[in-house]
Amino acid sequence: MFANAKYNAGTNRCKDWAAANRDMLLKVIIGTCLATATYVVFFKVVRFDFISMDTAAYVYDNPHLKAGFTLDSVSWAFTSTEISNWHPVTWLSHMADVALFGLHAGAHHHTSLILHIVNTLLLFLFLDAATGRLWRAGLVALLFALHPLHVESVVWVAERKDLLCGFFFFCSLLAYWKYVSDRGFKWYVTTFCSFILGFMAKPMIVTLPFLLLVLDFWPLGRIAGGRPANPALAVQQPPVKSVLMEKVPMLLATIGMSVLVMNIQAHSGAMTTVSELPVNERFFNALLSYILYLRDTFWPFDLCVYYPLAPPIRKEIALLALTGIGLLSALAFSLRKKFGWALSGWLWYLGMLVPVIGIIQVGAQSRADRYMYLPSIGIYLILVWGLATLAERSKAVRIITVAVGVLALLIMALITSRQIDYWKNSETLYRQALAITEKNSVIHYNLGLTLYRQDRISEAKRHFTAAVEYAPGDSQSHYMLGLCLERLGQTEGAISYLLNACKLNNNFIDAYISLASIFRQTGRVEAAIMTYREALEKSPEAPRLHNNLATSLVTRGNLKEAKRHLERALAYDPGNQKAMQNRRLIEHIENEISETLQKNQNVLVGVLPGDDYPPEIIFTIKSIFIKYRVMISNRNVAELVSRKILIPNTERQ
Repeated sequence: MFANAKYNAGTNRCKDWAAANRDMLLKVIIGTCLATATYVVFFKVVRFDFISMDTAAYVYDNPHLKAGFTLDSVSWAFTSTEISNWHPVTWLSHMADVALFGLHAGAHHHTSLILHIVNTLLLFLFLDAATGRLWRAGLVALLFALHPLHVESVVWVAERKDLLCGFFFFCSLLAYWKYVSDRGFKWYVTTFCSFILGFMAKPMIVTLPFLLLVLDFWPLGRIAGGRPANPALAVQQPPVKSVLMEKVPMLLATIGMSVLVMNIQAHSGAMTTVSELPVNERFFNALLSYILYLRDTFWPFDLCVYYPLAPPIRKEIALLALTGIGLLSALAFSLRKKFGWALSGWLWYLGMLVPVIGIIQVGAQSRADRYMYLPSIGIYLILVWGLATLAERSKAVRIITVAVGVLALLIMALITSRQIDYWKNSETLYRQALAITEKNSVIHYNLGLTLYRQDRISEAKRHFTAAVEYAPGDSQSHYMLGLCLERLGQTEGAISYLLNACKLNNNFIDAYISLASIFRQTGRVEAAIMTYREALEKSPEAPRLHNNLATSLVTRGNLKEAKRHLERALAYDPGNQKAMQNRRLIEHIENEISETLQKNQNVLVGVLPGDDYPPEIIFTIKSIFIKYRVMISNRNVAELVSRKILIPNTERQ
């Protein structure tokens, strides 16, 4: 009898060991399938170029990244507010890619793809651990991995911040699950640190404290009315006060970091003011966006890189959207006791979109696919758990559900693959966006810029003209249209648009420089000098303006003032090679003029102010300027001589 008991105990241990290993093997197989499917669908991106929109500032035109990992560049990453944001972790990630791979676009794309695969696996591990539903967790992860809405976050190198934020977000969820199941304080600290790092990648993670409360209801079952989705997770329901107090440190961090980022965006001009976009229009757009994001989740067609703000949304449309959201919310709430996943998934979706739904409007887009990288998981939860619940009714329903699900996943993978193809280069992406949106000034501008860089000036001009028409207050579009007209020989038109650019943006240094350059090329040097002086009133610490004004002053023979501006250029930018070169040029000219005047003092004796100078002196000094490729008129040479002949006389005294 004792032997039988011992035998049974050993048998049970073997069964438990086998079951545990079978579960682990299944997890490995599912995880491998998830990684392989994602890699196969997205692998083509390693052959793609960088997209010009934002990626120049984030990667290939950023001098701090090109410098590699230095003390200065790392310090810059933690203090920079470029691109109207504070995301040091994102900067460090791009810096690492540049240090390892240079500016090879394929390698940067590959890093993003690997990050997306890791995020998919982390989501799978969290849902499996929190719910105990292995196959459902795998399906949600598969939807996350392959949904067309996520193409933008994965394929657009400038959106590396989405992937990094997602990585730390999932790390936070896993750490929180460990904290709930083990009650280990170290896991709470890990949750908090992952949250902070996620914010340093992209501020969208600010809603994590709210989401953890949602997860406390389902699947963790820590709040009254909720029950654990995973029967193996022995979780006691702590007092509500204790559950809330756990979130206070993260909530305080959320407030502090949100204030920081909002100040940065407000001071950089990225945040749209109430006068530019009234509060009611923001709410209307937010309500409609919630519905459109749902539509795009279930019908992912006509997706593009940029959706412009549409004309003011009618109250009737906004009311319909509000009614739809209200009805869905009421349905989710009514199902909370029997189907906790319905309320949890719906609140996941609604809550995570709050920072980017447009109430606090940054930029001029109405919505963006990348904003759904994390919020869409809530909808996937509802979809998968809902279909699984439906499939449990009968074998026939289960077979139909599985067949439809497999077919839908295959179609989704094909749509995603097609969506990826649009991102192979900037021109293809922008033309696709223009084909499905109207009055899209941002895309017209970016396509025009792409064509301009390819010397397709006439085509570029058409798109810059459209950009100016749809966004007449955009100084960049006026500027680029002016450059196109200059290249096409339409000088007066170019001057008109460059003047507009300067009026729209008083600190637009490139516009002032281009305008002054046209004035110089057309012989209007005085107008060029006036343009530079006007620009310096707005931007007195701009080295290029001081340098370019100096070159214009040289053609007027005003060497003394020219040197003064070059000194100021070098004071603001000690390494400015052009300013150094121009200063040496002026010194050479001055030395040769002084030598010429010294040699010809006998000729200048008796020449009084107002008299004509000997032609040979004028010719000789003018030839000095020509020698250094500086064009100057006889009148300006005479004025220069008039000033210079006093110097030798003073020196003789």
